[in-house]
Amino acid sequence: MGKANKTSKGQKPKHQTLIFDFGVPVALDNVSISPGGQVVLMAGGKPIRPVRAWVGEHRDREKGEKKILQIPIPTARVKLGEMSALAHFDRIFAIDTSTKMTLDTIVSVAFACECRLLSNSYQQVFVVGGLCYFHFCNVQEKQENFAWDLLIKSIKNSRGYSDNVKYAIITDSDLGNHNNYNDHVTPYFLDQTLPENVTLLYAFDKGNNFSNRAIKKCDKEAARQLSRILSGALPLKSMPMVIDAPCSHYQSMVIAHEQAHTLGWYNITPIQL
Repeated sequence: MGKANKTSKGQKPKHQTLIFDFGVPVALDNVSISPGGQVVLMAGGKPIRPVRAWVGEHRDREKGEKKILQIPIPTARVKLGEMSALAHFDRIFAIDTSTKMTLDTIVSVAFACECRLLSNSYQQVFVVGGLCYFHFCNVQEKQENFAWDLLIKSIKNSRGYSDNVKYAIITDSDLGNHNNYNDHVTPYFLDQTLPENVTLLYAFDKGNNFSNRAIKKCDKEAARQLSRILSGALPLKSMPMVIDAPCSHYQSMVIAHEQAHTLGWYNITPIQL
């Protein structure tokens, strides 16, 4: 189910959607939406609960729809909208990776940020704050997924981590495998499966939702930092070598925030390889 958004002339419309997986074929009798956005599904005259559900957005294209946003949501209280979907998580992060091949080295930079929902009596505000950079070399494939692994392990390595906190990580790649990663069926990188309290979300960097804006910031910052390394402003030779790791060189850089503790930003401690 979904609704179309207005768009500029010449562009295909975008559609906000709710996607349901019932596990078996189901014929719905009725779908109702409360003023607060809660969705009630009826089948056979009775309420029915899906096995899985997602809030999403896509744009129509001749070669097939382009996913702009996809967020898994709890099935007990299905609600419309990105903000209600994000509100199910205690901590929200975003990460993107930029990679280029030099004459003899694959150089990658990932930028990670934290995204926070701040509320007052009038509105909810989505605020993005940079956390850290990960620099690494010669990861042969799935550089994005390796960066996820660095972020997840750094989150767990930090003093503020708790198994009882629900973490979300916004990404812009490998969407076709997200369900298997989130269901702990498939490792997301080498033999690493997601912790039970970590969920991957998807956002394309061309959308206008808050998650899209967060991943766009990560994309720009990762590309800017990579350009600095390739230009020599940050010497590639200064990146420490590592052994028994998926990369040949690795370095992290934490972004300092004034009053970070007072404002409640996550105090990340990047892992060492």
